[in-house]
Amino acid sequence: MKIFHIIFISCILFVCITGCEEDEEQTPAPIVDLLELHVSELENLDLELKVLSEKPLVVGYNRIRFSLRKRSAKRPFTSARLTILPIMEKANSIHSAPSYTPIEILDENRFFQQDIVFIEPSGEVGSWQLNVNVKDLDSGKQQNLKIPIEVEASTKTQLKSFISAFDERSIFVSLVEPQAPDTGLNEFTLGIHYRENTLSYPLMRDLQIEIEPEMPEMGHGSEGNINPVFNPGGLYDGTVFFNMPGLWRINIRIADSTGNELGETYFEVNF
Repeated sequence: MKIFHIIFISCILFVCITGCEEDEEQTPAPIVDLLELHVSELENLDLELKVLSEKPLVVGYNRIRFSLRKRSAKRPFTSARLTILPIMEKANSIHSAPSYTPIEILDENRFFQQDIVFIEPSGEVGSWQLNVNVKDLDSGKQQNLKIPIEVEASTKTQLKSFISAFDERSIFVSLVEPQAPDTGLNEFTLGIHYRENTLSYPLMRDLQIEIEPEMPEMGHGSEGNINPVFNPGGLYDGTVFFNMPGLWRINIRIADSTGNELGETYFEVNF
């Protein structure tokens, strides 16, 4: 049986995005600065699917948007469920990547959203694709497709991984914010997952996280930082304070909900 069929039969590995009933009166907001990554015609459903992003996909955290519309209409079609699984295909193996759905399934343009943390770039070793199932909730019809995508190596490190000192799980920490750091208070947001198997990377919930920013070249840190805590959308939100521009290193210590130390890592930001 082909890999593609195996993946779509294994429904427990899927991340599903379900839209609400279609509102014919609602006018979508203007589309601003979105990069079109792919367009597919779903002939079985009479739908057009577009894959969009604010920037080229990179190793680390990415928010991807999916636009559906009836080919005979201009308005977005939202009475649908999207099931998405990122897959890296290699010569003799495959693996997925951390993936989860934000709280707001539909954004202001009525696009479906999906957060994916790619763990390596496309290249000679392998290629990435999105295995997508689209189900029309009105008709009950559905269609599968494989969407090839390119993932670049990031110019700045946005993903760290380590082996847990407590239970030897592989843990992946992605930097979501700040993307445009500045002097003063900045949002500090992380995504944290572990590898359950090659196709499953669950969220790690209710961790205890401590952050300690430092400026190595100046020999000082900062005050007013707030340790990240888990939010309902699956990320960890906190605050970091930079009292001057330059190279900062944000040290991160991670423990589980009962205080067992899992490990340490860090991210650098420079502005």
